Amino acid sequence: MTDLRRLFKDLDRLDTSVSWYEVKLRTPGALPPEPEGPKRVLAIAVALAVAAGGISLVLRAFIFSPAGPAGPGPELTSSPFVPRENGRIAFSITTRGGMELHSIQPNGSGEQVIPTPRGLPWLPAWSPDGTKIAVSIFASGGGPRAIWVMNADGSEGRKIAEADNVSVPSWSPDGSTIAYAAREEDRTEIHLVAPDGTDNRVLHTEQATGTFAIFSAQFSPDGNRIAFDRGTDAGFDIYVMDTDGTNLRQLTTTGTDYDPHWSPDGTQIAFTRQGEGAQSDIYVMNADGTNIRQLTFGRDGQTNL
Repeated sequence: MTDLRRLFKDLDRLDTSVSWYEVKLRTPGALPPEPEGPKRVLAIAVALAVAAGGISLVLRAFIFSPAGPAGPGPELTSSPFVPRENGRIAFSITTRGGMELHSIQPNGSGEQVIPTPRGLPWLPAWSPDGTKIAVSIFASGGGPRAIWVMNADGSEGRKIAEADNVSVPSWSPDGSTIAYAAREEDRTEIHLVAPDGTDNRVLHTEQATGTFAIFSAQFSPDGNRIAFDRGTDAGFDIYVMDTDGTNLRQLTTTGTDYDPHWSPDGTQIAFTRQGEGAQSDIYVMNADGTNIRQLTFGRDGQTNL
C-alpha cells in the first residue's frame, strides 16, 4: 500500500503539526458554498511551509468541478453537462484542536468555518444544487467513520452512514443518491444511500481478506456508471460498473492505479499511477480504459495525484 493510502486509512492518528487541505470548487448559489458536480482532480503539490513554532508539511489537492445541473427526478437519470461558473471552495484543515471544515472564495476572501459534528471532517462533496455538503467524519479516537450531510452553512446535520473506512461521498448528478465505499467485517462494499439516510443499499460487495478493499466510488457525470479502485497493500487497479451493479469491467491492470475521477463530459477518467516509493503521477484514459496518457512527470519522491 502507498504511503498516501496509509495516510488516508490512518487519518485519525495524524499529528496536528501537519496541515492537510482538500480543496473543492463549487458553483454559485444562494448560500455561501456552491455545488460540486462532475468532478475533479488535477494536482497535488507537496511543499514545506514555515509555520509558527516550526515547519509543517502542506498537502493540497485542487479539485475543479464545473457542475452539471440537477436531474429531473428521484431516479438516477442521465444529466447533460452544462458549464457553470465556479464558486466557493470547501477544504479541511488541521488545527491544534483537531480538524475543521472551511469554505472560501476562489480569490482567497471570505473564509468561513462550516460547523461539523465532533471528529475529523475530511473529503467534502457538494450537492449538485449547492444547498448541501456531504463529508466523511473520522472518529478522533479511532473506531467507525461516518458520512454526514448538512446544509451548506453546517446546519441540520444528519449522519447517513457509518462503517469502517468509509470513503469520500459522491453525489449522483440528480442529487437523489450518494455513493460511498466501506468495509463491513469480512466484506468490502459500495453503497448507495439517499441524502436523508434512508434507502441505504449495497450495490456491490466482495470478500475482504487481509488488506483487500474498495477505496472509492465515483458517479459518472451522466449518473449511469460508477468508477472505483480496489486492491491490497501490494496492488490496486481501477474498475467501472453500471449504477445497477451490472457490467463490471476492469480498466487498468498495472496494480499501481487508484483514485479515479471522471472528466466533466464523462468520456475520460483521470487517475493516479504509483511509481517507486512516494513518487506518483497523473494519467488520463478513455472511459473504456483505452488510450492511457501520462500527464505529469514527477521526479523521484515527488507525489502527484
